[in-house]
Amino acid sequence: MKACIVSDTTALIVLAKTGRLALPGQLFETVFIPAAVADEIARKNDAVAQAVRSAPFIQTAPVQPAALLTTLQIVLDAGESEAIALALEKRLPLLIDEKKGCLIAQAKGVAVIGLLGVLLLAVRQNALTAAEARQAFEEAAACGYRVSKQLAEQFNAQLGAIER
Repeated sequence: MKACIVSDTTALIVLAKTGRLALPGQLFETVFIPAAVADEIARKNDAVAQAVRSAPFIQTAPVQPAALLTTLQIVLDAGESEAIALALEKRLPLLIDEKKGCLIAQAKGVAVIGLLGVLLLAVRQNALTAAEARQAFEEAAACGYRVSKQLAEQFNAQLGAIER
């Protein structure tokens, strides 16, 4: 049985823009998004928003109001705050790429994975080849997805280790 995950906005938008939104559905049974993430995506009001809305594995889930959510909203945007709170409530890992959000989620005990981690997982589970994962990263970068040089090097090194 496949695991479930909670997602912030960025990875879903990038995957939709690159035509690879089906990938999380191959890796996870359900991708939960909080209402604030659904709203951020819906504001795009384009093919990306339509793709996310129609993806059968993406499910909007409510976040319980709590002091933690209020505290998170002081330092993070609504989508990141609700995604972290939902991951904590559901005791699920979180798909998030924003550095501050990642650090805060990890400090709260949430396991985090970014888009590059999803691509690596896809290669490990034979949903993508290493070449396809590299291509997906290049396409994501062409859509404005940015990571540090160090993270890009780690990604390529891990792909190289998988290929051996």
